[in-house]
Amino acid sequence: MNSAISNNEDFVAKQVVEKYPNSKIEALATGSLDESGIGFIGALIKKGADEDVPEPDADLTFVLLKEVSPKKYVVVANSKSWQYYSRRNNESEIHIDNKSVFVTETNHSGCCWRGVSKFQFKNNGKDFYLVGVEQVNYSSYTIHNVNENHKFGRSINYLTGVVKYWRAGGVPINNDSFDFTQNKYLEKQLKFKKAPMIRIASFSAASINDSINKQFCGEVDESFKYLSCK
Repeated sequence: MNSAISNNEDFVAKQVVEKYPNSKIEALATGSLDESGIGFIGALIKKGADEDVPEPDADLTFVLLKEVSPKKYVVVANSKSWQYYSRRNNESEIHIDNKSVFVTETNHSGCCWRGVSKFQFKNNGKDFYLVGVEQVNYSSYTIHNVNENHKFGRSINYLTGVVKYWRAGGVPINNDSFDFTQNKYLEKQLKFKKAPMIRIASFSAASINDSINKQFCGEVDESFKYLSCK
C-alpha cells in the first residue's frame, strides 16, 4: 500500500472494504483533490483472484471515496473492471499528488520488455475525468536487467489535444548486437481532435490502452525516426 497512508492505514483500508465487501485491496492512497482540502481515498480493489492457483486472474477496479464528515467517507466514483494478471509480474499502484489521482500499471511481458501505463484523473468541478496517459516501454536483455536509458513511449494530454511520441537511448550499432551508440533523445508532437472526456465510471485500463494503441499508433523507431501508422 502507498506509504502516504502512514498510521491511518488500517482505518483507510476499512473504509474501502466496508463499501466493497469480499474484495481485496491491491493499492491504496490518500490526499486532497481540490482547493477545499477535503480528504479523498483512492484504491485499486480486486476480485476473483485465488491465491492457491499458480497464475490467478482477477478483476481490478479503481474506486474513489470522499470524506463528508470526520471519519466518514462516501464513494464518489468507481471505474469499470478490467482483467488483471495478479501473478504474471504485473504491478499496480495508485497515488494522489498535485490535486490529481494517478493509476499506474506495470506489465513485464517476456524476457526483454517492460511496459508502464500511467493514467491521470482530475476533477473539473462536476466529475473526475481522465486528463492524461503516459505509456513508457523499456527494452533490455532480461526482465531483471532493464536499461532505463533505452525507453520509448507516448504521452497523451486530453486537455490540450497534444500527443507526444518519443524515444531515449542509443541507436543499435547493427542488427546482430545489443550494443548501442551514445544516448540521444527525440520526440514528435502532434495535435489530435479532442473527444468527449472519459469519466472514471467509463474507465478501464485495458480498454484505454487498446484504444490508445489504435488511435495513437505511431512511434519513434530504434533509428530515431518518427513512423506514422496512418
